[in-house]
Amino acid sequence: MDLMSLKLEFSGGTETLFNMQKELHIKVPTKSGPILIVDLLQFIYDNLMVGNPRANLFVENGGKNIRSGILVLVNEVDWELLQGPKTILKQGDVISFISTLHGG
Repeated sequence: MDLMSLKLEFSGGTETLFNMQKELHIKVPTKSGPILIVDLLQFIYDNLMVGNPRANLFVENGGKNIRSGILVLVNEVDWELLQGPKTILKQGDVISFISTLHGG
């Protein structure tokens, strides 16, 4: 099983869900085919948010969807301009998660 190295960036409040870490370098098992963002979300939920009572502020449906109000960028490009959750990730990609929701 091969591993894909990715850099995750968190800002706009999402870092509070990851122990105030603004970036993480992770290795994701590639299994048998390409890794999509939807696969990455599941990996994050299953491996980085275990026991986090606030995981629902980041993902919904058990890690299958990003929560509304979180902007996702792949190499500084909005995932909506790519293929959204079906965007194929490549070795070394930088995925940024930015909360657009703020109290006031």
